[in-house]
Amino acid sequence: MEVDFIESALPDTVRGGFKIKNTSNEVTPLSIDSNATVTMQTYSKVQDGNFVPNQFITLSQLIDAFNAGADIAASPYWIETENGKVVKILEQYVP
Repeated sequence: MEVDFIESALPDTVRGGFKIKNTSNEVTPLSIDSNATVTMQTYSKVQDGNFVPNQFITLSQLIDAFNAGADIAASPYWIETENGKVVKILEQYVP
């Protein structure tokens, strides 16, 4: 997995919403733990058209969605590591 780190400010620190700043196009390779969890905010919708929040998917589903060019590829993610490996991936919902 390659990660392009960004700087962000959440709504409570930015007037009017989110601020995301990418100061570099540098990517950092990271290993993924085989038991890593993936939590999505906009992966799928229910009948009324609303997103299913905090939906757990497999790492394979995430990779397939990225490879298919899904909109979620442009979403920011929180990446948690332990002992140099990714253990959690959480999509940040951006309105």
